[in-house]
Amino acid sequence: MAKDVAHELLGELEWLVLELGPNGVWTRRSHAPKWLVEHRGEAGGPGGDEWPPFLATFLDEAREHFTRGVAAPLRSLMWCEVTPDGREWPLQASALDVGGRRLVFVEWLDERYAELRAILQRARQTTLEFDSLHREVLKKEVLLHCIVHDLKSPLAGIVGSLSLLADGEQDAARRELVAIALESARRQEVMIRQVLDVFASELSTSQSFARDPREAPDLVESVRSVLQAYGPVFQRRSVGLTSRSLAASRAPIRVVGRADRLERVLANLLENALRHSDAGDEVELEFVAAAQSVELTISDRGPGVPETIRATLFQKFVQSGPSRGVAGLGLFYCKNTLEQWGGAIGYEPREPKGSTFRVALNRALAG
Repeated sequence: MAKDVAHELLGELEWLVLELGPNGVWTRRSHAPKWLVEHRGEAGGPGGDEWPPFLATFLDEAREHFTRGVAAPLRSLMWCEVTPDGREWPLQASALDVGGRRLVFVEWLDERYAELRAILQRARQTTLEFDSLHREVLKKEVLLHCIVHDLKSPLAGIVGSLSLLADGEQDAARRELVAIALESARRQEVMIRQVLDVFASELSTSQSFARDPREAPDLVESVRSVLQAYGPVFQRRSVGLTSRSLAASRAPIRVVGRADRLERVLANLLENALRHSDAGDEVELEFVAAAQSVELTISDRGPGVPETIRATLFQKFVQSGPSRGVAGLGLFYCKNTLEQWGGAIGYEPREPKGSTFRVALNRALAG
C-alpha cells in the first residue's frame, strides 16, 4: 500500500525513479510520468537503449558513478525533451545511493524552466537596451570631443594676441583689461584641456598602462618634469613651490601607470593648489616610497575645501571653492586615472588652514 502511494506521489510530481539492478539493468520504480509516456509509451522503456538520448547518457554516467562508490550525489545539467507536437519537457536527473539502493531520480522542472526562460529573455532585452544606450553615449561623446577640440584653435590665437598686447606699452587701465582678458582666456584653455583629459581617461582601457618596471614611469622624473614646467608660473604669482623629497632622491622610483597621464595628474593637483593660494603662500610636493607603494602629497595654505562638498569632491563638476575653480573636472580626472592603475587619492584639511591631497601609487616590481 505504502509503495503504491509513493508511486502515485512521484507520478503527480512528474518524477521518474530508476534503480540499477545487480545485472546492470535499469528498472523503473515509479509510475511513468507524462513526459515519458508521451515519448516512450506507458511501458516507459525497459532497457537502457530505449531511454531518451540525454537520459541514456546520464544513466551510463550514473552506472560508473555507483561502480566507483562515490558517496556524493551526481546531478545532470538541465535538458529538454520535445514531443512530436513541439511541447517541451525540461528535466534534470540525480543519481544517489539510498540505503544501498542505487537510484536515479528524473525531475520535471516546468516552473523553474519557465522562470529561467523569463530571466534569460529579460537579460537579452536588457543587453539590447544597454547596447543601444552605449551607442548613443558614444555618439554624444564623439560630438563633444569634436566641439571641444575645435574650440582650441581660435582660443590659442586669442591667448597669443593678448600675450603680445600684454608685453607692449600701454596705459594702466588698458593693461588691466588685457590682464583680465588673458587670465580668462587661460582659464578657458585649462577647462578645454580638462574636458579632453576626462574624455580620454574614461574611454581608455585598464590595460593602457605599464606594470613592468622596465616600461613603468619613474615618479622622480615625473615630479622633476612637472616642477620645472610649473616653477615659472608659481614664481609669477609669487607662490613658493618646494619638494624636499625630490632634492633627496637619488634613484628612480618606478610606479604602475603611464608617464604622460601621471604628469597630468600632478599638474592638475599643482594647478588646483595654485588657484587657491595667495601671494606669499607656499605649495609643498612630497613623496615617500615603501616596499610595495608610494604616497605622494601636495599641500597648500589656501582656504581649504568646505566641509559641505568634501564627500563629493572627486565627482564631476564639483568645485572646491567659490568662483576659484575652473570646471570641476581636474580632481575627477585624477581619481579616475589613479583608480584605473589600482591607486587612490584622498583629501584632508590642514591646520590652521589649507589642504593636503594624498595620492597612493603602486610600485612597479619585477615578476
